[in-house]
Amino acid sequence: MMWNLEQLENSLYLLEPNKKMYDKGYSAFEKTFNNSTFDFFTKRLGLIPSLKKEHAENLTVVALHFLRSSKVPFEHFFFDWFGGHERKKQALSSERSAFYKGEDFENFFGALEPFEPQKSALNSAYWQRSNPLDLHINTVEKLWLAIDKEDNWQPLYDHVNDMSFIASTVSVEASANAH
Repeated sequence: MMWNLEQLENSLYLLEPNKKMYDKGYSAFEKTFNNSTFDFFTKRLGLIPSLKKEHAENLTVVALHFLRSSKVPFEHFFFDWFGGHERKKQALSSERSAFYKGEDFENFFGALEPFEPQKSALNSAYWQRSNPLDLHINTVEKLWLAIDKEDNWQPLYDHVNDMSFIASTVSVEASANAH
């Protein structure tokens, strides 16, 4: 993302060679972009953002490092750890528990400490499932098979409704906690 902004700056520099003007805009964008990324990551994990930005930054950095090193599936990671420490028992007893070991995991788990969960979102039946909803190709093919073979659109309607419910639950809770 920042590379794109640098290329725009280089292009505009030909029209207006005032480097200080671009540096100021670049710095402001970079700070806003990073803070928004850290806040979004925290909310995506079902956590109430910390008043200290460095907590959100640390959580994002160590979580991304853990995701990279562990190769835990992305959607499953956010599903297992939505709510932070509140979901420890479920995550460590899930079929993905083998991912949640080692120093990188311990760093991620420690970075969760300053955060409180979005408790009302955790009360949803969705979080009692063993796996998150997704739209991977095998899921789409299964939904399409019901339509193609039986003209049964209900599984698709149910899946879309479930995904909409989850999105609204998470975003409403995140918005409520942001104020």
